[in-house]
Amino acid sequence: MTPNHSTQVAAYFEANKHKYNFEHVDGCGKYTEDCVRECLRPLDTNWGLLKYEGSGTKYNGHRIDSILYRLPNIGDTLLHSIDIIVAAESDHASSGWGPDTPRYTEADWLAEPKGPISSNTVPYQPYQGDASNNELKRTLSFDYSRRPQGVDWDVSVWAFRFQHSALMGPIPPELGGKPLGTQGAMNKHRPEWCAALGVPVIPVPNDWVTP
Repeated sequence: MTPNHSTQVAAYFEANKHKYNFEHVDGCGKYTEDCVRECLRPLDTNWGLLKYEGSGTKYNGHRIDSILYRLPNIGDTLLHSIDIIVAAESDHASSGWGPDTPRYTEADWLAEPKGPISSNTVPYQPYQGDASNNELKRTLSFDYSRRPQGVDWDVSVWAFRFQHSALMGPIPPELGGKPLGTQGAMNKHRPEWCAALGVPVIPVPNDWVTP
């Protein structure tokens, strides 16, 4: 019989929720791993993670908010999963204990996560359209026009730095960084390329058109 450990899980959540950002996949997935390892396994070694390798939301090869008990209930041949996070990926997540209908097999039971996500993995950022690219192009073309020689290959360096800061942030998210946005990235990097070009930082004329 699948045991009911809702009380222990609720207590674990209250004691540890400050360690996780439940608005994100990584925070939910890490909490689920830690809850299985630190709270449930000491109670019953049949608790494991719910393996998932599809294209949907997952973390280290498992569901971010569900666990799986390795033994079926009496009369069942399939296994129950339990949802242990209510409103995962939100700012109002809470502890839960929601049994699913039995529909899994032992092949879906995962004793350990499939390995941590590399800290070097670049988080996905959606394409934000050409508006910021056009403003960057207009500004770079104006700044390069104010020196004797034409455009050089360093223009690709400035474009990369601008987009990285705008979309990813100059500091890794795990260290508290966040994307600067278009204007923030411009404020950060335009003085750098103007210094390299030997021109002052002045406003781009409103009527300036990229050649």
